[in-house]
Amino acid sequence: MPTLCAVCQEPSNTRCSACSEVAFCSRRCSTLLWPSHKAMCGRDLNLFYLPPLSTSEFKKLRAIKDKPYGASGQSLVYEVLEEGRGGSPDRVIEAFWFAVTMSADSDATVEDIRVASLLLAYEYLHRAKQEDKPADLAAPALSCWEAFAPSASSFRLKYLDTLEQLDGQSAAQADAANRGPLVVLNGVLRQELVHATLCAHVMQPKPILTIPELRPLLRKGYERLLEAVDAADMSPATKKAMREFSNTQSLAQAMQG
Repeated sequence: MPTLCAVCQEPSNTRCSACSEVAFCSRRCSTLLWPSHKAMCGRDLNLFYLPPLSTSEFKKLRAIKDKPYGASGQSLVYEVLEEGRGGSPDRVIEAFWFAVTMSADSDATVEDIRVASLLLAYEYLHRAKQEDKPADLAAPALSCWEAFAPSASSFRLKYLDTLEQLDGQSAAQADAANRGPLVVLNGVLRQELVHATLCAHVMQPKPILTIPELRPLLRKGYERLLEAVDAADMSPATKKAMREFSNTQSLAQAMQG
């Protein structure tokens, strides 16, 4: 029985030749998703994963760590220290640099910290490209991870906030109960990564995907994202909050304007 292509949602009888898990209806759809799928290929389908920074990404991040970016006008170092309040500043910063270069960890709490650190790192790389781009450049060329980080961070934080407010569970308690964001939001984050990977293509100097081609893919992808919310192990109230949040925060919706 055919499954749906991960990119265009059309019926497909073929899967990735390496992992045999993700369905693609054509070589083109496989090529479109490859920038992110090559990092996810063969990994646990029930747990979301982010790759560590590359050497060049790490060097770039170190170079901009003290520069203010974004609406808040805060630097990366400032935000890292805010997140790690109560600890020694040197140790907090050192732990962050370690987290963004380490491989996946089997401990759920450590892995959530690693991924949260990476999302912040990719988000600052995104901001740097956006704000430091030449004035005559409409949009910077983002990697799929840089395009993904802002919305993924929002989804993670919204889930944790909602879980605490509605279900009375802290992030640590959620991880201990196997209800952390990397598990519960796995399907949502994977679909949002598909959106980000497709969006990143249209931002390249020589895009292999046009905006008119992108929009119908995102519309179909958004329907799949809502299905992932409905299938997630969340209370009805949390699902309702996450569906409403998706309507404004998902890349699939943001790029329709």
